[in-house]
Amino acid sequence: MKNSRKIIQNSLAFAASLFGLFIGNASAEERQNAAPIVEFELASEVLAQSEIQLANGIVVRAADWPALIIARFSNQNGGGRISSCTASLIGPNVVLTAAHCVDPQVENGKPLLASLRIGNRTLKMNCDMHPDYSKEPLMGLSPRSSEDFALCILDDGGERPQQLKTMKYEVVDDDGVLVHGSKVVMTGYGCKDLRVVNGMPKAGQWDGYLRIGDGVIDKPAGSSPGRASYVTIKSVAGVEPALCPGDSGGPLLSGITAQDTDNVRRIRGVNSSIAAVEGVFISRISATGTDAFRSWAQDWLSRNERFKPEACGINFEAGERQCRF
Repeated sequence: MKNSRKIIQNSLAFAASLFGLFIGNASAEERQNAAPIVEFELASEVLAQSEIQLANGIVVRAADWPALIIARFSNQNGGGRISSCTASLIGPNVVLTAAHCVDPQVENGKPLLASLRIGNRTLKMNCDMHPDYSKEPLMGLSPRSSEDFALCILDDGGERPQQLKTMKYEVVDDDGVLVHGSKVVMTGYGCKDLRVVNGMPKAGQWDGYLRIGDGVIDKPAGSSPGRASYVTIKSVAGVEPALCPGDSGGPLLSGITAQDTDNVRRIRGVNSSIAAVEGVFISRISATGTDAFRSWAQDWLSRNERFKPEACGINFEAGERQCRF
């Protein structure tokens, strides 16, 4: 995210575009046998250990965000600028991110091969995009639909890394409804500042810090025709936090503020896209408190039952197992 108080956000639609360049001409068999294309790492390992800089210049321990994972890559169309996708570990073997982070950018294509690197191990991530997303036509650099959700099984081969055995996982709220005026916190890793250039959001310098910032819901889910799962946040350019093109997949949170992240926090959505209208940024987040997400998540759990998925807030309650309170 970005703002004058130094707030970052998560990189949005650049990810799918770049990854599509890598696999667009590969056969299905080649993609199946290829090494993972999207490699995530624990945020605590990507970010400087004590240099996670939040809104208002607050610096906290990397350990405050153990369940965030980040994938970084060079955007070939962005002058070599580093872009990223973020995801949340919502259990020891379940990851939540944006569908466009694993979008193959081909019609009827399977999600991109993904992995999580922990220490000297690389764990495969088997991802599924929301069906209402994958059935839509390609939209270039933009997500295909507001159901911009992907859930992934994290395969540890029966040998769970120690970090995952002791981690406290983020909890999804798939029941509560965000309304106009709901207070939320945006997270991001995409850029340091954001400007409007020729009517389009343009990200400035990337400095490798995670930032968060307070926001207020402008339009709840169901308000925008054709974008039923989006909630939106308006931000005055250069003043208030807004998602950067590069903040994809990061969680929208409630229950905390940028100054106090240690309260009961819940994931309320997934960073998806951003637009600029007359000097105002419109951040679009795919909300988890919708029938579209809720019903699909339950169906996804059933279809992946053989992997015994543990998803905090979906099939395990807050405080249960390793789920945060």
